[in-house]
Amino acid sequence: MKDSNSLHLKLQEYADCYSESDAGRGLKEISEKGAGGEVTGDMTDMALKYLSSAILHAIEEEAQKLQLAREGAMQGECKLIGKQETSLPKPPYGLAREMMGIVRCITDLEADNGDSKLAYGVRNDRFEIDVTVHKSGEKEVMGLTLPTAR
Repeated sequence: MKDSNSLHLKLQEYADCYSESDAGRGLKEISEKGAGGEVTGDMTDMALKYLSSAILHAIEEEAQKLQLAREGAMQGECKLIGKQETSLPKPPYGLAREMMGIVRCITDLEADNGDSKLAYGVRNDRFEIDVTVHKSGEKEVMGLTLPTAR
């Protein structure tokens, strides 16, 4: 099992790194280049980059929720849910499963169905993201609900 503290720290580092960039463009690049475009060739690192960019994009777009879904080990999708539903660039094969595994590891969500909280920070702002997960057979859906703007 991966160290949840180092995964969480790495996710935070990418949030800081990408907070000044165009998160939507970053997602598109990861989608187009796939694992071959990743310098390290590390699926976990690519999943952390995509996940961090997707959360930042959700914040930029004022979405209420980021939804990750997968069917089987390889097929996955991500979308923003808010005033309207927007599909994000398709994660490369196997990446949705890896992202869900990372969130499960960080939040200690081991059961097929459950909920937890994910502490997330962007620069000087810190907040909690509500995480829900539902798995049935080969289908798994994970929702990351962002705090509402005050």
